[in-house]
Parts: sequence; C-alpha cells; structure tokens
Amino acid sequence: MKFILEFAKFRDMYTIKGVDMSINNFKNDTQLIVDIPIEKYNNTIFLKWYNTSTHSIPEKIKNRTTFSSTSEFNNFIKKTFNDLIDNHFKEIDQSGRYALYFKENNFYLILDIDYDNLFKKYVLIFVVTITNSTPDEKIYKIIEINDEYF
Repeated sequence: MKFILEFAKFRDMYTIKGVDMSINNFKNDTQLIVDIPIEKYNNTIFLKWYNTSTHSIPEKIKNRTTFSSTSEFNNFIKKTFNDLIDNHFKEIDQSGRYALYFKENNFYLILDIDYDNLFKKYVLIFVVTITNSTPDEKIYKIIEINDEYF
C-alpha cells in the first residue's frame, strides 16, 4: 500500500511539471561538464564526477531529474556553481560533504569540498552523486539553491 501511495505522489509530481513518465527521451548528447568559469571572481571550478560503469551519472540524471539531455543538465550545473559562489559561499565553512538541494527540480547534488582549495585560482570539487532522498544532516551540510529561474 505504501508503495502505491509513493508511486502516486511521484507520478503526480511529474504530471504537474508536464513530464510524460511513459516515455523517457533522455539524450546523453555530450560529456559531463568538467570546468566552470566563475565570472565574478575570475577563477575556474573543475568538477570531478564519480562516474563509473557501476555508478553512471548520466543514468542518475535520466532517472532522478527532469532534464532531457546531458547538455541541458550541464547548463544547469554552470548556473548552479555560479550561484553557489555568488550567493552561498559563506555557507561553505569547512571541508566535507555538502548536499545542494534544488527545490524547483527536487533533487540533491552530493559534493565533496575541500575548503582550503576554494581560495585558489583553480578549484576542484568532487561530485559524488545525484539523489532524490534527503541526505542525513549529521553527515551532509545542506545548502538550498533557488533554481526557479535557472
């Protein structure tokens, strides 16, 4: 019974967003983005994705988000990291695991961030996974990103 209720809630959420769940036309049309210029500070963030044959980030994008292609997701990620640095930099106060929550798109992007590395010209951030489940706040610091206008 619980499964039926959860599925109905999931189906309703996607119906509201105008996504046809019966056909998933996701296109893995490009590589995942690895470098993001941060316009405001004249530096670059390099993303290292935990993308393996058993942990496919494009599959997670397809199954856990409403993006229709890798290129659309990459554009979203560019805006995300510029917003993160511009508006949420003070929330990154130590090294560790962070969960970026996208309220409008309803998923989390799990990151490993080395705090000291943030002040260098080239910043490396490790992207662990994409999830729809709320991460444990004892392990992850959650940063809510307003993605309504991305």
